[in-house]
Amino acid sequence: MQMSTNRRTGPASGFTLVEMLITLGIIALLMGLLLTGLRAARSAARETQQLSNIRQLYVAWSAYAMQYDDACLPGFLDTGVQTSWRVKYRNAANTVIDSQLAQTYPWRLAGYLDYNTELTIGYLDRLGETFDDGIYQGGMIPYTLPASLIGATGLAGSAAALQPEFGYNAFYLGGWWETVNGAPQMRFANAEHPTTGAQALPVARTISSITRPESMITFSAAIYSDSGVIKDVDEVTPSAAWVTPPFLAQTPIWTIGPSGDSNSISVLAPAAVPLRRYNAVIYSSADGSQRKASYKELWDMALWTNRADLPDAERLQPVHTEN
Repeated sequence: MQMSTNRRTGPASGFTLVEMLITLGIIALLMGLLLTGLRAARSAARETQQLSNIRQLYVAWSAYAMQYDDACLPGFLDTGVQTSWRVKYRNAANTVIDSQLAQTYPWRLAGYLDYNTELTIGYLDRLGETFDDGIYQGGMIPYTLPASLIGATGLAGSAAALQPEFGYNAFYLGGWWETVNGAPQMRFANAEHPTTGAQALPVARTISSITRPESMITFSAAIYSDSGVIKDVDEVTPSAAWVTPPFLAQTPIWTIGPSGDSNSISVLAPAAVPLRRYNAVIYSSADGSQRKASYKELWDMALWTNRADLPDAERLQPVHTEN
């Protein structure tokens, strides 16, 4: 008797190579969408935290003014000026700090922040870092600093002094003070209009003298940079202790990026310039509001200086002389 055998004539079991490739492609696409969503959510959370931090920094800045008869926090005080003014600053242990650290704003505002590093260097994600840690512990030295600040880089506490999350509008709020011929002198104290020669008063010395508090920048995300183009930076790139407008007196400092790209910046001279972090430049105004802007929106000298008479035609050019 001849026995018959049953044979499967249908398709073979399992996945074909094409089916496996399609499945892997779908998984990769879904993973990409998931990671994009997670990155967007993380950026949004970071941006919200940044806005909260700059708000609290503004509150501390206002508290300083209330204690000192409406005076704006000075933007910069070199060591000679501190000696002339007989001012000293202390850490959380009530120990006097080196005057090199107090030249920039963070250590002079530290007490009003309760020495809260979350509001100064918390963005760097270096767990346990305090106001007393040094810049070398972060492994980052900024571009060539002004000579008076070189010594500060080697001191405990230099991370907070030189790398706070936000830079101060130091040239135009409170004034940039240096020792000249043995005496304190503020930059732009004798500034003039660049074409008419009329007296110009670009620096606000008191809160009540700020002519446009709703628009004048107090603090902004910032970065130290040599000349070149800045477009995308790592989220934890160390920031700068002050921020410089498009023009400093008659010197061009930065402009919009190549081909008018408002999301990048062309740095024309080594300086601390605005930084686009988490898709926008975060800044606060003198009226206490927190805002987001592109580089193009910040390329407006009316946001930086205290010139009350600045017409629209002059807002995108130098607005005063050096002296």
